[in-house]
Amino acid sequence: MPSYIRLSNRTCGNPACRRPRVDQNLRRCSGCHGKLYCGRECQLADWPVHKIICRRRGAEQPVEGWEEAIVRFSNVYADLLEPYALGLVFGITQVNPFAVPGMDHWRAIWSTYACAVEIRLVQSRETSTGGEYTVRYLRSFPVRVDNYISLSRLRRYRAAIAETEYPIGFLFVVVPYYRGPPITVTSVVRLMGVDNLAPPARYIANTGGRICRLLQDLAA
Repeated sequence: MPSYIRLSNRTCGNPACRRPRVDQNLRRCSGCHGKLYCGRECQLADWPVHKIICRRRGAEQPVEGWEEAIVRFSNVYADLLEPYALGLVFGITQVNPFAVPGMDHWRAIWSTYACAVEIRLVQSRETSTGGEYTVRYLRSFPVRVDNYISLSRLRRYRAAIAETEYPIGFLFVVVPYYRGPPITVTSVVRLMGVDNLAPPARYIANTGGRICRLLQDLAA
């Protein structure tokens, strides 16, 4: 945690704290850097409630160099990630598998859902601004977007979906290990080329076909 701070208009974030305000040497939560506590005992007592917003806010503070690595990765492996993402998301929605959804329906689906891509980031070399990183792919799975990002970021994500013709939404979830807790989440909205449009059934087949095997090889 950072150094102690004393603010006359702030009190301990634990509603059950009984320490007088004058004696509260507050420190910020190291996860979200937002909520203040007078000590570890109060922080632990409040954790069952605070952990939800703490993890969400903490996931909005990427390390310098991470987003650049994620964008590079999404560009290099777009030919694998995009059809697989389409299959995963269409597979959990009520969409006619034999007809390409209209634009409004397409955007409505991707405003609600996205393909989460779980990755690790490994520093390849240090730089004056922080470092360069290499992405290690772990797995992909469909998610509701509102379960992974805050309301302000959800608005920006949905605005990007609304402005893109046949969009595909990704949430790149950085974790310390396979199926580990999210460290940060980066949203990426990609444009689906009209020439590549096909009925959902074709994409759903990708979740168990050649593309699936290639992604498994990538994760190996």
